[in-house]
Amino acid sequence: MVAPNIPFLKNQKDLKPILAGVFTVVGVFTWWQLFLIPSRATLMDAKLQLSTLQKDVARIKEKSARIDSMRSELERLAAQYDVAITATLPEEQLPEVLDAIAAAARVSGVRLIGIKPKEEVSHLTPSASGFLELPIQVDALGGYHHLGRFLSAVEESKVLVGVQELTIQANPEDIWNHKALFVFVAYLFPAREGAKS
Repeated sequence: MVAPNIPFLKNQKDLKPILAGVFTVVGVFTWWQLFLIPSRATLMDAKLQLSTLQKDVARIKEKSARIDSMRSELERLAAQYDVAITATLPEEQLPEVLDAIAAAARVSGVRLIGIKPKEEVSHLTPSASGFLELPIQVDALGGYHHLGRFLSAVEESKVLVGVQELTIQANPEDIWNHKALFVFVAYLFPAREGAKS
């Protein structure tokens, strides 16, 4: 084989170290591209997953640490519940329900025309749920959005109330004052033994 005619190369001995250097650079570059960069990306993904798992473990530990306090709070509330249902007659629960409906009307901007229970509390019998279900008719005036807020506020109140019926009579002349009829169902605790009479 004839050596290429490169002026700074005087003989074939000078070509071998240069080729060895070029092959070394190409080999290192190939190793870098094929092995080191992908393994570094894998390492970064693993580090991100590890960080996420560590945060999840910390959250779980924090929640599990609160379990004992939650259990004691649950026992305390259960005891209060037992006292409340043995000490309160259904008739005594009705004003709280009516107050909750009136408060919901105030905060939602609805004007109440009338509120009346559709049955006497003394005539109610416990349903399959164990509660006395008392239908309450509410006549109101308000715009659609106000009526929607009112409905939401009643359902989110501290008393157990559900919607049984809703009728809105549109008023094209005054869109802020539509007539609405709501029939809510109030769930009352039945009288228990030992309740005051």
